[in-house]
Amino acid sequence: MFDKIDLNDFWDSSSEYDYLKLEPFSEEKLRAIEKEIGYKLPESYIALLRVQNGGCPKNKRVGNTSWLLEGIYGICKGESEFWENEGVAYPKIGVPICISDYDCDRIFLDYRECGNDGEPRVVGISPEMDTIEFIAKDFESFINMLVPARYDENDEIIEEDVVKIDPYEGVQFTPVEGEQKKELDRYIWKGMPGFSFFTVFCILIGIVLDLFDTDNKLLSLLSNLAYIAAALGFLITIGGIIYCSSQSKRSYECYVDTVDIVWEANEPISKTKYNQEKRTFFFHLTKSKAESYPNTEGFKEGDRIRVYRVINDKNGEVMLMKEQDQK
Repeated sequence: MFDKIDLNDFWDSSSEYDYLKLEPFSEEKLRAIEKEIGYKLPESYIALLRVQNGGCPKNKRVGNTSWLLEGIYGICKGESEFWENEGVAYPKIGVPICISDYDCDRIFLDYRECGNDGEPRVVGISPEMDTIEFIAKDFESFINMLVPARYDENDEIIEEDVVKIDPYEGVQFTPVEGEQKKELDRYIWKGMPGFSFFTVFCILIGIVLDLFDTDNKLLSLLSNLAYIAAALGFLITIGGIIYCSSQSKRSYECYVDTVDIVWEANEPISKTKYNQEKRTFFFHLTKSKAESYPNTEGFKEGDRIRVYRVINDKNGEVMLMKEQDQK
């Protein structure tokens, strides 16, 4: 647990939020608090707070997200905001664990999927933005995401402080050859028949309409529109052929991974028709540290997939294919 950080060098005793540091808690008090709030706290959270019961961490930025911490709540019965909602309408999804640097935004342990005794995910709640944002799959992963945060003379975050890493560092890729290359080519070209069919269909519609009375202005208009659509479809088809040909000629490498997390990244707090537009999805693989992928529709947690990328193009776009689709 916490192999990537030194817990004895985790806390910032000089911070103004060091007041969040509370007296150590006993096992008996811990169980009493869990019973009172109705949730079993994660072992990683308990382990961190056994070193120091709350306070401000030295590393305050949560990865490359917009979240900045001001403090982590300690475990204490009746003396902290640990399970309090401060009069703000937070959704009842779990336990608040961190203060953010922005107004009433808080970071929570989210027990909705795992149940009150399970391993909760970590989410950020913004009442003003009306969103619940996915941050990490568990508390230990959340703590491992923390990086230093420095400010310039305008009190703005210095973005260069965020560590830049190869998202596939340590992952063993192998060249794509033979039958595997044929499967990849089929994937690259799979959308082209649809464009060709659309073009032919529009041409046929135009021809059929021309067979009727050409003095009919409505039929003439529809015929012209069909030919215009066919022309656009033809241009798109030509562009697609050029693009797919260039992609197919490139040399690829791949590796097999597992979908670790598929989750709604900015879930609306209040479920209304309007705020459904806020939805975006968080997608994470077990081996990769990449933050986003271009084609994740249809994947679910536990799926085994093959990740393709162009050889010697570490920062280029990747393609994902389910293993069962490659037969």
